Amino acid sequence: MDLTLTSWYSGYYSIPTASFPGQVMQGVRKEPCSVAGDWYCEVMDAVQEIETAIEQLPSDQRWDLLHRLQDRLWEDWDRQIETDHKAGRLNALLAEAESDIAAGRVRPLDEVIGHQ
Repeated sequence: MDLTLTSWYSGYYSIPTASFPGQVMQGVRKEPCSVAGDWYCEVMDAVQEIETAIEQLPSDQRWDLLHRLQDRLWEDWDRQIETDHKAGRLNALLAEAESDIAAGRVRPLDEVIGHQ
């Protein structure tokens, strides 16, 4: 039998009844969320509440939120790069780039993208 997790909500997860016959409610078997761990269900309940709230926003506010979240992701990325740099995890990449520059295996970016 193929058991496929299809969605999480309200402390329960859904399994298609074709894959796992049992108690049926609107074509879906319900199992207690404790199967996966209560902490996960609490997080997913919060995520579902956030998604529901976002769906109720007017379009312009949803776009504004999207842009702010995207900015936050870029800030997180920048912090991760800085952390990796300080820890020396980028040293091999930097050495490789410096070697390629010294050997003449690189071209100016403007030349590569056609802005001369």
